[in-house]
Amino acid sequence: MDITVGLYEGNCNQLTQIGCATAGNAGDAEKLGFIPQAGTTYFIRVFSYGIGSQYAGNFSICANQKCPEIMSDTIQGTESVQAGTVYIYSVLSNNATNYQWTVPNGWVIGAGQGTNSIAVTPTSTSGTICVTPRNECDTGQTICTNVTVTGNTTSLVDLMKKTALRIYPNPAKEDFHLHYTLDKTTEVSAFLVDAMGRQVRAIFTNQQQSGTIDKVVPTADLSNGIYQLLLQFDGKNYTTKIVVNK
Repeated sequence: MDITVGLYEGNCNQLTQIGCATAGNAGDAEKLGFIPQAGTTYFIRVFSYGIGSQYAGNFSICANQKCPEIMSDTIQGTESVQAGTVYIYSVLSNNATNYQWTVPNGWVIGAGQGTNSIAVTPTSTSGTICVTPRNECDTGQTICTNVTVTGNTTSLVDLMKKTALRIYPNPAKEDFHLHYTLDKTTEVSAFLVDAMGRQVRAIFTNQQQSGTIDKVVPTADLSNGIYQLLLQFDGKNYTTKIVVNK
C-alpha cells in the first residue's frame, strides 16, 4: 500500500493544498517538511488510492523548531552620569524581538522598555544597567554595564534639616503628604517610581515661592509595594522610599 500525505490550510469549506509527500514505494515512510506560521491552522490528510476501507494504521507528527540564535553586542551609553539628567542606553542584537531592561534602584526608565534603546533618569544611586534580549522561542544572554553617579547629590537628612521636610504617613494607604518649608524661591521637582524603575506619578516640577508647602500625593490607584520618591531641590537630588500598603 503506497501512502500519500497532503498538507492544507484554509477552512473545511475551502482548503488549499500547500504540500504533498509520496515516496512511491509501498511501505516507505512519508516525510513532509514545511515551516509553519504562528497562529495558522493546518489540515493533514493521510490517504491512498483504491484501497477501500479494509486498512488501518497509525501516523505521527513531529515538530522540530529551529530558533534563530540571539547574538548581542555590549550596551552602549555613558558610564559616568549626573543624577536628574536623561541618558540613552542601547544594545545591538540580531534576531531579538523584545528587550527586558533593569536599572539601579530608583532610576526611572522614561521610555523604551521592551525595545533595544531606553531613556533613563538616574538618581543618586550608582549600579548596573542590564538587558535580556528575547525572541518567540529563546532568551539570549543577559548583558550588563556598570554606571557611576557623580555630581550634585546630597543626603536626605540634610534636606530634612534645611526644609523641615516631612513625608507622612509612610506606609501610605490613600495618599501621603509632602510637607516642607522653603526660605527662598526654589526649583523643585518630585516623582514616584516603582521597583522596575517606571515612573508612576509625576508630582510636580516647578518653581515654588518661599513659605510652607503641603502637597497631597494620591496612592489609592497604586498597587501595594515599595516605591522610590525622587526629589530635586535647587539642583540637588534626593531619594527616599515610600511604602504603599492598603
